[in-house]
Formats: sequence, structure tokens, C-alpha cells
Amino acid sequence: MKQLSIALIFILAVACSSEQTTSETTETKTTIVVNFIDDISSLENIEKGNPIVLFQEQAKDKADKVIKFSKDNISDVLETASNFSSLVIVVGDHTIVKITDIKDCKQSGSWGACMPMAKGFIKKKDLVSQEDYINNIIGRPDSQERVAYFFE
Repeated sequence: MKQLSIALIFILAVACSSEQTTSETTETKTTIVVNFIDDISSLENIEKGNPIVLFQEQAKDKADKVIKFSKDNISDVLETASNFSSLVIVVGDHTIVKITDIKDCKQSGSWGACMPMAKGFIKKKDLVSQEDYINNIIGRPDSQERVAYFFE
């Protein structure tokens, strides 16, 4: 009977510990998008994994609208942005930018659109801070996956 009690206590302790870890992980993951939108530099505080990939995983569920884009529909994406409070663009698993001023834009010949000002990061080994017009951060149109996440 004593061994059974000890085994039950052990199982209960492991279950509670496991639940707490899962809860903390979920809480951490649910704050990445909110924190990035509020403070772009918050992405630098993520120590485990690729912060851009973690953002994407959470943003799939948190975003009010998600659009994959290319040169063909970038104008529509930027027009849609005026209906939302925040637009975050992710290129592959290596670039993330938040539009900081949709009206401050510069015409891009390669994109064929007026590209707005943004802040974000390009991931090399570490995150490298960027602040420029988005065409200078996300690169020229090509086959890379580019996704726009819209938030109200």
C-alpha cells in the first residue's frame, strides 16, 4: 500500500509539472505576436528556436487575415493594410518586418508598387535590425514565400 501511495504521488507530481511546463510554453508562444506588434525589439529576447518561425506559428492563429503575396498582388496587400492596425510581413524563415508608416512609401520598380516604411529583422546567425522601405528589406520579387499577417 505504501508503494502504491508513493507511486501515485510521483505520478501526480510529474503530471502537475508537465502541465505547468505546457502552460508556460503556450503562454510564451501566445505572447510573441502581441509583443512584436507592441515592440519590434521584443523578438530579440527569444532565446530558443528561430523567433521568426515562432512568430509565424502563432500568427497563423492570431492574425485577422493572412495573404501570401508576390509582385502580382502586392498592391492589393498594401491597400488592404489600410483597414488594419498592423501589418507584419514574413519572408521564408529569415525576414520579418512590421509596417511602421503605410503612407511613407517609395515607388519600387521591381515590385511595381509604392513600398511603405518598416522595421524588423533579417536573421543571419543572429537577428539583424532593419529599418527601411520594405522593398529594401524583403528583397526583389522571386519564388520565396512571402506572407502578410494583418491584425486589428
